[in-house]
Amino acid sequence: MVYEGYEDHRIGMDLLGPYLHHVHLKNAAAFPDELRANGIQKWRNRWTPLDEGLVNVKDFLLALEAGGYNGWISLEDLSTERDPLSTLKYNAGVLNALGRPAGGTHRQLTDRIGEETRFGTSTAPLFHGFSGARAFR
Repeated sequence: MVYEGYEDHRIGMDLLGPYLHHVHLKNAAAFPDELRANGIQKWRNRWTPLDEGLVNVKDFLLALEAGGYNGWISLEDLSTERDPLSTLKYNAGVLNALGRPAGGTHRQLTDRIGEETRFGTSTAPLFHGFSGARAFR
């Protein structure tokens, strides 16, 4: 919905909000690829960590919340800057710094080694799936 970064995701939320049952979140940015002989710059999209792409993730999450969405949000980071475990930890930090739109208790990646962070009173798993999939609810 916002792959190129200029789509106003609030319009999408207004149109699709009642029909949303699952949101898949990732980020990308455009980088110069080659300058052609005719002077035209070719660009290439590349996957990025959540806080380095064209999508303002905080605004996107706030728009979801404003639209009444309270389902799962899965994160798929296809960037290659970090190994998979470091990528999960990094993006968990990004999302935790942004706060959770729905509130509630959640578990972080570090819970797997015995740490926990609590927000509010309800409980919900923070991670699901495998191979880098991340979700919070």
